[in-house]
Amino acid sequence: MGRRPPRDPAGALQVYVSRLRRVLPGAVLQRSAGGYQLLAAETDVERFRDHLVRARALAADARHVEAHEAFEAALRLWRGTPYEDLADDESTAAIRTALVEQRDSAQEEGAAASLATGDLAGTVALLELLVHAAPYRERRWQLLALALYRCGRQADALNAVRRVRALLAEELGVDPGPELRQLEGRILSQDPALTKTGVATAGTGDRPLSSFIGRDADLALLNRLLDSYRLVTIVGPAGAGKTRLAVEWAGRDGVVRLADVTDPAHLVSAVATAVGVTGFTGNPYEALVKRLRLHGKVLVLDNCEHLAGDAAGSSWTCSTASPRCGWWPPAAARSASTASTTCRSVRWEPTTPCGC
Repeated sequence: MGRRPPRDPAGALQVYVSRLRRVLPGAVLQRSAGGYQLLAAETDVERFRDHLVRARALAADARHVEAHEAFEAALRLWRGTPYEDLADDESTAAIRTALVEQRDSAQEEGAAASLATGDLAGTVALLELLVHAAPYRERRWQLLALALYRCGRQADALNAVRRVRALLAEELGVDPGPELRQLEGRILSQDPALTKTGVATAGTGDRPLSSFIGRDADLALLNRLLDSYRLVTIVGPAGAGKTRLAVEWAGRDGVVRLADVTDPAHLVSAVATAVGVTGFTGNPYEALVKRLRLHGKVLVLDNCEHLAGDAAGSSWTCSTASPRCGWWPPAAARSASTASTTCRSVRWEPTTPCGC
């Protein structure tokens, strides 16, 4: 700016290009009609977008734990404002705005994935930070109110809606959008569907595609075991058919799938929600035991190897408090050795394929 151009502009440019190629070995400088174009091998923007594509695919497949981890990996790439050291021209400002919008959306989608895993307390804390950072983004308030409601904090959930309503009215002179208003109405009516998470029992539409034949002796064995023991643990290698056997005996409405529950502190509340305990306040264990005492049935805890110790303890405690209820947790030495008169472990091995 204001300086005289070099005597040989083309030669000077080639010198600069040569220096860039030495200090940026991972980049490619291509000659173009207007000069040179710098092509980096991989940028953090590209990695961020790749993580987002993977995270959204996982979320669509209901793999909430993996989706949350992928969103977190994408957000860890952020450091301050995008392209902060570049001139604030129209083109750069547009790219910067688009990237910030993608980040904000990723934060909300990550919070939704966290909520679906059953990590309620952690999600509430995260969303309080998010609504403070961007208070006009109503999606954040929706997730916060829903997370609070699932924690058994109905009053706090309604207060979250009222907070954003007051904010929008005072600063923008508008009402909350229809989705937020609808959520408020569902909280007031204690809609049971609001308590459903990624942890749920199998519905009538979740039926196996194949038949179950040739296992009469195995089903008879489980009949005998559940007549004598309240806690039966089925152990065996992966793919042996442990879950299918338990489901065929207990019925699909007795299955609690815990693959997405990562925090042991949320185990009991996840089981309570899955068996139909809704709108409970206080200790979820007490609400769960009360329901099991009234509706004694076999309960199958599936895919909880990562929570084996806590699942074993909860199974033993609940089976003691609810004598009419049978439990089938995964293998856990703690439950199998607690009391031989109450617990029984059975080894399950794979068999010759028979269409099941």
